[in-house]
Amino acid sequence: MSQTFKYPTDSVFANDSAFGKTNSGKERFVIFHCYDYKIRNKKSLDNISLENTRLVTIALHLPNSFQEDISQDWSTGVIFSGSSVVGKGINWLKSKLGDSIGNLGTARLGIAPNPSEELLFSGPGLRVFSFSYDFTPRNQQELTQIKAIVASFKRFSLPLINKSSLFIQFPAIWKMDISGIDGDVDDTNFVMFGIKDRPMALTDVGINYTPEGSFISFHDGFPIKISLSLTLRELKPLYREISNMSDDEGKEIIDNISSGGEL
Repeated sequence: MSQTFKYPTDSVFANDSAFGKTNSGKERFVIFHCYDYKIRNKKSLDNISLENTRLVTIALHLPNSFQEDISQDWSTGVIFSGSSVVGKGINWLKSKLGDSIGNLGTARLGIAPNPSEELLFSGPGLRVFSFSYDFTPRNQQELTQIKAIVASFKRFSLPLINKSSLFIQFPAIWKMDISGIDGDVDDTNFVMFGIKDRPMALTDVGINYTPEGSFISFHDGFPIKISLSLTLRELKPLYREISNMSDDEGKEIIDNISSGGEL
């Protein structure tokens, strides 16, 4: 049975179904679900999916530092064939300079073959989410929860090694829910991240034990304040058809903004 940790302890309910619901109704929470990286249907290429063996669940408030990065891979390349463009340029240079068309030869004319390069799309990138948290325990209960939260992120970001040391198992994977944003929202809500049930890898865990510039700890040695930064990267690329909004929804929002309407 997986464990559940939360911070702050007085604003998040104890059971999974109620996570993120606060008395004010204004706060938002990120629910991190951690699973073992195990493949179903290994003997068949049909319906391959990941096991849903949950290791731990962590509920944290949506921090002030929360970033979504969407990138695509573009690289330079030659669109036209060498025989049609570059080749013709080289042949023309040879007619002027003979076979000596190196740097010295082209420098005599002050010209060089046009490489005819353009920026070409080479593939989709993987979306990245970054979080940054400050933890300041106010009582023993919060201190215990913070210790468990930091230890869980550290532990499950690491791979496993088998007894023979010949192979290592992938680190755990994560899924996130952002309460009140990625769930039951109306169609006019532009801030939808489309991350629900999207598996992600925890690629970076950063812990600053001296965010105030000096090390001050409780009697057990745990700092009175720490900063935690997390970077999660999606395992699969995001495509327009499976993003957080359809083409029609996106067009409707853009048209509404262009006409002076509201989001």
